[in-house]
Amino acid sequence: MHHQKKRPIHYCKTHRKTLATGRCAACKAWVCKQCSSKVSRQLYCEKCLPKKPSPPTADVAAPKPAPQAMAAILHQPLIAQHSRVLLVCITVALCGIVFGVWNMRSAADLSTQNRMLKEKRSDLLNQIKERNQEISALRNALDSLKKPR
Repeated sequence: MHHQKKRPIHYCKTHRKTLATGRCAACKAWVCKQCSSKVSRQLYCEKCLPKKPSPPTADVAAPKPAPQAMAAILHQPLIAQHSRVLLVCITVALCGIVFGVWNMRSAADLSTQNRMLKEKRSDLLNQIKERNQEISALRNALDSLKKPR
């Protein structure tokens, strides 16, 4: 038979009747879940818990970025924004030019069609007048045939 070693049972250094969940990374004391904290995957007791860095006070100035870096940061979005605005303006202008040329061609086509229709109209009116004259001549001829001789 294979004998397994029994793990020793450890209790919290503060809560003597509570089972420990691990050891403090600094002082190696056994601690329970209630009195331990994990920092960067390390377990610490309340005494050894690393202090969090406090925010800088008014007396200590935060480091300032280099002027060239600051200029690059400030101007980069403006350049990108200006290029977008410029691209939109160019696109609108090109669309206006294309639409204008298309409308001018359409207007020229309509003008040509209108002139041709006017010519056809005058030709048709002349044909109607000729037909009316022929009809009148035929009526007169028919009337003369109906009269007794």
